[in-house]
Amino acid sequence: MVGRQRARPARGAARRANLDEASFSLTGVQSAITRTRARQRGDGAVFQGRLDLSPRVTVDAGARIDRWTLSKLDPADPASHLTFFEPRDGFSFRVSGDRTLRVSWLTGFRTPTMNELYRSFRVGNTTTQANINLKPEKSSGPEVAFTLQRERWTGRAILYATRLDGAIYNRTLSSTGTTIVRERANGDARAIGSELELEWRASRGFGVTTAWAVNDSSFTSGELSGKRIPQVPRVGGSVGVRATVRALSATVNVRVIGAQFDDDRNDFKLKSGSLVDGRVGWRWSHRVELFGAVENALDQEVDTGKTPIRTIGAPRMARAGVTVRF
Repeated sequence: MVGRQRARPARGAARRANLDEASFSLTGVQSAITRTRARQRGDGAVFQGRLDLSPRVTVDAGARIDRWTLSKLDPADPASHLTFFEPRDGFSFRVSGDRTLRVSWLTGFRTPTMNELYRSFRVGNTTTQANINLKPEKSSGPEVAFTLQRERWTGRAILYATRLDGAIYNRTLSSTGTTIVRERANGDARAIGSELELEWRASRGFGVTTAWAVNDSSFTSGELSGKRIPQVPRVGGSVGVRATVRALSATVNVRVIGAQFDDDRNDFKLKSGSLVDGRVGWRWSHRVELFGAVENALDQEVDTGKTPIRTIGAPRMARAGVTVRF
């Protein structure tokens, strides 16, 4: 029985910002600029350990401890201090030489950013207000992964169920045909889903890959209970083909994006879509490659937002260049 353990020392990261805001009237007159000076600091330590119970069974465990401080650079506003302890553990079972099963329990957290706390913004006809009272997000849940590797192909499947307490989202306060007002808020949510990846190697120079994700994410509390999480499609995936013939290489990828909603109330639906990308390269030497690439080759219109004005993604884009490796 062999054990290994390691710890990363505490480290700190501080961020400061001056958030300047000014409003404009319908006639274009600007109001006085309001400045908010804020600072965030995070200090933490990570501990990780591994224990080999047998040649086939391994236990991994760890924890992260963080101290988070938020302060407005104004003596009248006291600083906020929060401490997080996030453990995790996992078990790996080598079923056979080419099959591995891993079971994990994962936790995490995210503190609100200074923009979410203090900075309001507008996109199209939608105004989103900041919220100084936001709380941190905390997540926890199990994950099961199974990997199967053969000479010609490799497969990996993941199942997960995650609970998210205090999820930060844009809550709709009012909505008319021309104006939408939202505010950042906390809410509870959960996500249950799976991911599947497959790679088939027909030969040394030709292969096919595909990856798909199925995700059922919804709110679990308040007036939005049962509503789907905005901008999270239930199904998405890709299929890719790669080929190499001597100095010439080529790849083609098809990305599929499922339907989703752009708002918390599920009023504005973004339609499903697909994109085709391609790349061709010619290796001039061991260090130099000439390439050409195209994104959204079929010039499809893919929904990216509704504010409530419909916005779409980038059109067909092509580029060419030289890659030099040193």
